[in-house]
Amino acid sequence: MGERTDDSDVVVTIGVCAMAKKAMSKPMKEILRRMDKFQHIKIIIFDEKMILDSPIESWPICDALVSFYSEGFPLKKAIAYSKLRKPYLVNDLESQYILMDRRRVYECLTREGVPVPRYAFVDRTSENPVKVV
Repeated sequence: MGERTDDSDVVVTIGVCAMAKKAMSKPMKEILRRMDKFQHIKIIIFDEKMILDSPIESWPICDALVSFYSEGFPLKKAIAYSKLRKPYLVNDLESQYILMDRRRVYECLTREGVPVPRYAFVDRTSENPVKVV
């Protein structure tokens, strides 16, 4: 894990795999700015065009991966990359599918004991399409 510099210090490479809007957002820039202060951390921001158009085999190799789903982001591709290269995942990519279904988000929150407000959703996949909780 990591590469060695001339002075035998290990450098950990952190890849940021997200659409440009997320990767270049003000909060992400601040996180990266703070991480960049450490001489043993190298940050690689994956280019959006590369994420969308290039095969995962040509993506940069990193020791740790930060990846966020947003509209248009190929989550399946990012998961395939993580299985191929096996970087340390800062956030669980598979769990990001939960965020795509509000029902699953509420189920997860309830299961973990997180208080949720009353809510309603339409389930178009069942015979009883309305459920108010």
